[in-house]
Amino acid sequence: MPAPKRTLLLLFLSLATILSAPLRMAAQTSLRDYTQVLQGLPLAILPADTADRFIKAELRARAAGDAAAQQLIELCRLHYLVNRTPQVGQAEQRLLRLLPALQRSGSEAAGAHALFLLSEACWRRGDQARALEYALKAYGRYTVWSGTEFPLKYHALTQLSLRFYHYLDFATARRIAGEALATKGAVELPEPHIVLNTIGLCLRATGQTDSAVAYFQKALAEAGAASRPVWVGIVKGNLGIAYYAQGSYAEAIPLIAEDIHESEATNNTFRNRVKSLAILGECYARLGRRAESAATLEKAQALFRERRFEQEHDLVTELFPRLARHYAGQGDFERATGLLEAAARSRDTLVRRQSALVLAGAQLRVFSEKYAAETAYFGQQRRNQLLMRNMLIGGIVLLAGMALLVIRHQRVRHLLREQQAASGKERAEAELQSATARLGQITQAMHEKNRLIEQLQHEWEERAAEEEAFGPEAQQTVSRLRDLTILTEEAWEEFQALFEKVHTGFLFRLRQKLPDLNPAEVRFMTLAKLHFSNKEIAAVLGISAGAVRTTRSRLRKKLGLAEEGDLEGLIARI
Repeated sequence: MPAPKRTLLLLFLSLATILSAPLRMAAQTSLRDYTQVLQGLPLAILPADTADRFIKAELRARAAGDAAAQQLIELCRLHYLVNRTPQVGQAEQRLLRLLPALQRSGSEAAGAHALFLLSEACWRRGDQARALEYALKAYGRYTVWSGTEFPLKYHALTQLSLRFYHYLDFATARRIAGEALATKGAVELPEPHIVLNTIGLCLRATGQTDSAVAYFQKALAEAGAASRPVWVGIVKGNLGIAYYAQGSYAEAIPLIAEDIHESEATNNTFRNRVKSLAILGECYARLGRRAESAATLEKAQALFRERRFEQEHDLVTELFPRLARHYAGQGDFERATGLLEAAARSRDTLVRRQSALVLAGAQLRVFSEKYAAETAYFGQQRRNQLLMRNMLIGGIVLLAGMALLVIRHQRVRHLLREQQAASGKERAEAELQSATARLGQITQAMHEKNRLIEQLQHEWEERAAEEEAFGPEAQQTVSRLRDLTILTEEAWEEFQALFEKVHTGFLFRLRQKLPDLNPAEVRFMTLAKLHFSNKEIAAVLGISAGAVRTTRSRLRKKLGLAEEGDLEGLIARI
């Protein structure tokens, strides 16, 4: 029989074979032959009378007294419920009852598949922590098997890679996606464009756009060869966004436009369509095609309102700043200001969420290492049990076996303690990475706000020069924009806590070396440590640029420094 081409259908195909076979085949079915059953199936889809065929097959297996066949039929039925029906909760409960029976039967492959289905069921109903627990348990079993031994390995690895990408652990997501592509066996890789696209997304998220473009091009070729127009559109959109990130706007426009067209044709992926429209509008603007930019951004805004995406903060941060620049160019400064304020609130929300996701990703790595350690531990225990069983011949052999078991048990405990210590170090490093990322995001947000304010103020001042007036409305708008950049006391405390995590001991050494500094001067030294310019320091502290220069001059005199460079050098040495 030909090898199956799509792993998602393998379990359905096994059931189709069982249901169409005579009674004698059901009597011979064994869970120990699970792998052989999955490998020898034709490519087919279950017919509409699936439920009746499940019942008939189960009755045949029960009449033949084949408990193993009944368990395999139940596993197939639950695979169908998890992937093709909304009965996820019911399927999860039945899988929990079936799993011990599969483990007692000795079929590790069927047990790993049940764990994978439990992971999918938990993820679908929103219990992500439990889903990852089951996914990692399954991974600990099937990772040592080839695609021949566990035909569903490719699909399981693909899903696990997407889970790590969701938690922003791009390095682990890429590694597991690479394992999926390297899967060898009788099963032909089903739809590799999904895995190639995931790798491209990970590379693009980490700024490796050249490599991301290469993977997106591979994914595009695979999706085209598989005649998957929806995926062709999705991958073209991702490729276009990669070109946009490189500044290749002319190359990006046709790809993103085709992604939008495919989304409109199939009437789905509305969130991606809003994002693509926003980026396409900016590409037009960068090339000076103002009319097309305005039409595209207004289309994105209309779809945003139609689908009520106000709480989708990632879309708000993608769309609203571009709309603000559009309306500011038309002279509608009030609307531009409102959009900027909404974008700032959404950006703050996203920063908090991303920090939580980064931390969750770090915890997930620790969680993964924990299960890897447990898998090694249980494997060692199993070998010890086999050794002890073989050494039960006589008393002397039994005592030797027990002594060996104790020694090995102590070694395992020692290894576990070392792994726990390593996990603690990893957790501390993850917290430092999270704090560094959060501090960098806050700093970048400040830079972006200041840059946009300077751009808008420049435009308003040019307009005022032409009209020989700079009215109170424009002055009030400038004042409101500047207020957005000033750190509140609460925000300063969070900023200072993150700064202290990244630059550990700086503030303590500063106060110890320069005890006469007042709070304003401490804030000035902190921002100078991050290489903020005078304008940026003034915007963050809510003072004028002249006041910043006065503070800098006063500090040089207080510290007995003669030149400007001496103050920067002192800050660097603290």
